Amino acid sequence: MNVTFIINGENMKIFTKLLLAVMLGMLLIVVACDKNSSVPNNLIDIDGIIENAAGEPIIEALIEAFDLDDELIISDLTDDEGYFKLEKLPETLEDIELVVSKAGYQTFRASASEYNNVKNGSVFSILLEEANNEEDSCCEGKLYLTIKDKDSEEKVTNGKVYLYLNDSKIRKAEISDGLVVFEELCEGDYWITISVEGYEEYGFRYEQSCNVENEKEVMISKKSGEDDCCGVITICAYDRYEAGVNDVEIKLVKGNTIIEKKYTEGEDPCVEFTGLCAGNYWYRIYHSEYDVIEKEIE
Repeated sequence: MNVTFIINGENMKIFTKLLLAVMLGMLLIVVACDKNSSVPNNLIDIDGIIENAAGEPIIEALIEAFDLDDELIISDLTDDEGYFKLEKLPETLEDIELVVSKAGYQTFRASASEYNNVKNGSVFSILLEEANNEEDSCCEGKLYLTIKDKDSEEKVTNGKVYLYLNDSKIRKAEISDGLVVFEELCEGDYWITISVEGYEEYGFRYEQSCNVENEKEVMISKKSGEDDCCGVITICAYDRYEAGVNDVEIKLVKGNTIIEKKYTEGEDPCVEFTGLCAGNYWYRIYHSEYDVIEKEIE
């Protein structure tokens, strides 16, 4: 895999200085992906069917795979037959937790090692039990959370929101166009923390009533000295024939923090990350039919 900077030598030198100072300007990265004919040996696909007690498929159940750091690896929704597939999971399945959730059902959690298709030789099924007790009957709450810049009142385009209950982190969501939605919330008192690159971390108490939908707007402040977080990075994904690749997941990371995740769409093989502060970044590119690419931005 080669990374080509579409800037001539002189401009590249000037840009590098700006990048180290305040991340001004634009970096255009063109990635050439080598297509694989098979999944690498150290990656595993697992698939299965989500059913209810009557053996009927559950449609649009959410299946998520989390690593030991509670970072989401991949997710999928079941189709009309209750089928899902999680692709290219690390072979250390014992370090991965599967979480299955669907409104009206109890959340299911288990180690991915218990559902290894390669080992068992067949598609497995997971049974979801209906939420029919008194506690679960108040677990249909929903929160629409809008996050804005305190000074400009514009929506924040990236970052994470963490949801805590009884001092334990139970949910994590990516901010998309200033909005985060938490569904299937049980009645109770929660703590919410908002973490956005270049902004002061913001936390607040949130009370969820039984099966109530709430809307809340939060204004967050930039860190002192972070007014120059105006860097822009554009990453483009092409195959070996220089044709743009659609539906590619491109994740921008700073240190151990995921800044934002975007997907290539339509005829445009490029995604743009804006509002970036100075620092060292790296990116991860994923598509089910191509090699996974991870590389630092120098």
